Amino acid sequence: MRRVLTTSVTRASVGAAMLLAALTGCDTTAPSDHEPEIVVEAYLVAGESLPSVWVSRTEDVDREYDPRTAAVDEADVRVELLSVNGDVETSWTYVRGFGSAGRYVPAESGEVLAGRQYRLHVDVEGFDPVRSVAQVPGAFDLISVSHDAIEYQDPAQVGYTVTNSVYPGRQTIFIFSIAAENPSIETLTPLYRQIIYDIGPDESIEGRNLDPDEMNEILINTSPPVNEGNYDQNPDGTLTVSLPWFAVAFYGRTETVIYAVDDNLYDFLRYAQVQQGGSTLSPGEIPNVRDNVNGGRGVFAAMAKVSSVVDILRETD
Repeated sequence: MRRVLTTSVTRASVGAAMLLAALTGCDTTAPSDHEPEIVVEAYLVAGESLPSVWVSRTEDVDREYDPRTAAVDEADVRVELLSVNGDVETSWTYVRGFGSAGRYVPAESGEVLAGRQYRLHVDVEGFDPVRSVAQVPGAFDLISVSHDAIEYQDPAQVGYTVTNSVYPGRQTIFIFSIAAENPSIETLTPLYRQIIYDIGPDESIEGRNLDPDEMNEILINTSPPVNEGNYDQNPDGTLTVSLPWFAVAFYGRTETVIYAVDDNLYDFLRYAQVQQGGSTLSPGEIPNVRDNVNGGRGVFAAMAKVSSVVDILRETD
């Protein structure tokens, strides 16, 4: 799951969002009075195994955020499955994972159940206890896809007809994750070639010394949340969701994953987007990131998903 949402939600972006939240309304020329807080990150996916939990601490605003040095390796971590009454049905103890600092894995395996609530417990000596509850969206199915192949920017767009994913108290909110099978500088769409390398659609890339590492942030691209105002509700109860062209960074065969997301991820992404410059608000009006984590910061989120592959073709004259 960490791989799929790389563009929008990673350990680094969580830390950056928390850092930006701490900066809101602050005078950065004054001496820092930063008090470290615990940052958690985990993503429950319906039908998949219980996820890793990443634990770190916030850094002072005067320091560059580095997830390796911020990692916390001495935390007590637990995930609980809750009943409809809020009682604990099952509890999983987590242990340190191998290979990555601050990563915890369940000592015993378990499957994430659609439509259920889970609670995260993280306790670190010297810090407030961290708690967060996530509601897993209902499972949904992909019924049909309008195109196997389509020209980039075709007004018809790629339409995905899906069953509804039930979520308490609101309509379904989707996020697209898009990953090309063979991304390269040569297969960049005009929009992203302009954004990354400042090369216009009529300009050639021949003879230019371009660094492919600059594309790393878009190798797996994620759309903003898509709510009910941006998809069609069909008479038979299914929904048709269109792939937003601005999220497509490369030509070629492309895997598209559609996530139905919970309130925790939806809130985190839309507030983080404002923090990171996606707003016309002045600095004094920008709200803090809403992360639904008590006693700390971060994101404990849940989702259900379906996926498909489409071939994005170059435009014809």
